Amino acid sequence: MIEAKGQSLVEQLIAHNPEGHVVFTAIRELKDPGEMRRFMFEFAQYVADNFDDESARRNPMQTAGQEIGYILGYAGSETKQAWFDAVEGLEHPIFGRTVASSPEQAVERGMQDAQAKFK
Repeated sequence: MIEAKGQSLVEQLIAHNPEGHVVFTAIRELKDPGEMRRFMFEFAQYVADNFDDESARRNPMQTAGQEIGYILGYAGSETKQAWFDAVEGLEHPIFGRTVASSPEQAVERGMQDAQAKFK
């Protein structure tokens, strides 16, 4: 990532792709584990400062982790694993920290989780 003086990593990523969602941009662009961790903390501050939802602002780290974890569901296995390794406690809301090896495995895991909720 190119450092812009006076800008947070979140601000840099927004400037890099102003039409995109900052979390998608971060997942696509960040490769360094330290930058991934930095993004998590700075995105939590961004949530606290900018999200309209009161619950999100009261729990910005939880909200940031949920948002990043959810969007990681759209990333490839290597990218998911890199983020899970870099950011402690980060997980997908359905699959947890499991990296599905195929779409079929992902669907099966989702079905298992849904069935468990209705028992």
